Amino acid sequence: MDGTPRGHDVERPAGRVQALPDERLLVLEGDVDLSAVETFDRSTSDDLAWVRSIDVSGVSFVDTQGLGLLLRVAAPRGRDAPTDRPALLGASPQVQQLLEMLGVDALFEMRAVPGDDGAAADELRPPA
Repeated sequence: MDGTPRGHDVERPAGRVQALPDERLLVLEGDVDLSAVETFDRSTSDDLAWVRSIDVSGVSFVDTQGLGLLLRVAAPRGRDAPTDRPALLGASPQVQQLLEMLGVDALFEMRAVPGDDGAAADELRPPA
């Protein structure tokens, strides 16, 4: 073996979920999986009603636990106040497609990350 990483040897970035209550923002980065969500859950209360935006621009992978976290933020608003959807910032086409396939994309308002050049905003905007 020459030490060159193979497809199965490449390490993916560890996931992280960070709460920024003063900014009413939840930041998800790397692989948002069971480990990342459990770590976050141990450090915060279950009530995420304060979250208004979720930055997913740094997400490389999301599993059902990560999706569950997104739904914990959005679902109550979807039932009680459909116009009060949390903003999903910087969602990749893959994340958007996953949400669409599951039929939960309408629970979120897709937005570009603030400071993007505008091209990303057009890419993230749902079709009219």
